[in-house]
Amino acid sequence: MLHTITSTTAVTINNENQNQIVEAEKFNLLQWMRKWSNNQLFLNYKTN
Repeated sequence: MLHTITSTTAVTINNENQNQIVEAEKFNLLQWMRKWSNNQLFLNYKTN
């Protein structure tokens, strides 16, 4: 019984970590896209 509880808890913790990693990656992607679009605007502005 204890083994079952332990492995279930481990899975739950692992899933939460996984979700946090996914959220962090989404956030980083958003930041990167924002920077990229700002750079594009800047480059377009300079070339026009």
